Amino acid sequence: MDILENPPLNEDNLIIRRDNQYLSQDEIIKNLTTSLPKARTIPYFSAWLSGFIEAEGNFNIVRRKTGGIYVRRFSIGQNKDRYLIDMIKVYFESAHTLYQDKNKEHYRISIGGFYSNKCIIKHFEIYPLLGEKLISYEKWKDSFKNK
Repeated sequence: MDILENPPLNEDNLIIRRDNQYLSQDEIIKNLTTSLPKARTIPYFSAWLSGFIEAEGNFNIVRRKTGGIYVRRFSIGQNKDRYLIDMIKVYFESAHTLYQDKNKEHYRISIGGFYSNKCIIKHFEIYPLLGEKLISYEKWKDSFKNK
């Protein structure tokens, strides 16, 4: 987040900050969760998030053996950038647990439930997806109509 709020002055400064970006993740997350969600204060974050979800997101529908829907989830993960996944969690007003894969620096979250799903749908009404991810999202969204 620091690089967004305080752009580097020169190339050397950028390289040093890039190399040290993961050293302060715990502090970044602490600041995110104790103040107004910073994701909502960054002008381009919402549009950027749709593009990021286009590449890294997943919409899941788990069905019962009888054919009914057991659960609907939106999932997303990323290597090393725990604070980014936490920002997405805060942005979608989710209380779901952020997971770290065992023995890896991969962080992920699966978001479901009425309120968070409503936030997700509202987001994509304003910042739509494209291509194959749009098709996946539309199937996920349409599954709410077939309760």
